[in-house]
Amino acid sequence: MNYPIINDNLCDDYICYLKEYNKPKKYKQLSIDIEQNNLITIEKDRDLRKLNFFGIPFCIQKERDKTSNLKDLIQNLNRILQDNKINKIDLILFKEISSLKYLEALDKKNISKISIQKFIELDNDIKLIKNQFSKGHKHVINKEFLELSYKLIDHTNYNNEIFDMMKLHKLVSGRFTRSKESWFLNEKMILNKKGFLISVSLGEEIISYSFFYCNNNYSEYFSSCTKRNYFKKFNNITHKTIFLAIEYLKKRKFKYFTLGETKILYDENPSSIKLENIQTFKSSFGGKSIIKILFKNINDDIINICEQV
Repeated sequence: MNYPIINDNLCDDYICYLKEYNKPKKYKQLSIDIEQNNLITIEKDRDLRKLNFFGIPFCIQKERDKTSNLKDLIQNLNRILQDNKINKIDLILFKEISSLKYLEALDKKNISKISIQKFIELDNDIKLIKNQFSKGHKHVINKEFLELSYKLIDHTNYNNEIFDMMKLHKLVSGRFTRSKESWFLNEKMILNKKGFLISVSLGEEIISYSFFYCNNNYSEYFSSCTKRNYFKKFNNITHKTIFLAIEYLKKRKFKYFTLGETKILYDENPSSIKLENIQTFKSSFGGKSIIKILFKNINDDIINICEQV
């Protein structure tokens, strides 16, 4: 599986969103190879200088960055670290799962997190995709609540709904968790065919919104908000929303859809029970499992892992 590299699939609107979301941090953009394929940023926040990609980890993948070139990339990274007095890096290495044994030998002093991320392969028949869901997920998706109606909103029928989602998000969270400008940038994604919404209504009342990002052949579950008092009565709102998104993405000929991390194998900052429950929920949608290793220092483990079959 030639799975997607997340950084390669971020459009300009998404990068503008990351800059806005991470204010007041500043970013200087550069590349770690002469072909300008591996774009990274230096994040400046007071005395901290961090190497990442506009606030999220930058990626190395064996299928793109051949092992023969990795040594040059590592050398370039080390030079950038020294020249710019970098305090920390956020570098992710993606690798298909063949065996987990090699993970035991990794020097955890250089690693922040090891996790599993699943990619649903949208080229597969919808029946096959659904068959990979857990038994519980299949059961609740098939359940019908006639009182509820679902609406998919993209560039063809958008009418300022992202700001209705913003208001619902504030109601559910009890506060604004990000700037209004960041919601304007989500709107731009929708209008530029890089995102879409799914709303859930009970009569005239909208009780849930979910936003999905999509670009090139890749899509991700971006954010959602649902009135909590309806979760028990309608226990399949999120399940059905995600399944409708998968059907829509298949029609638009996208290849990969991810819900993000589905299991933590190692974390220097252990996850909460709530986060573990969310990861279990996401994992139950099936898909191809990929190991995601978040490094905080450059070391030989990066090349050694890439050389693993």
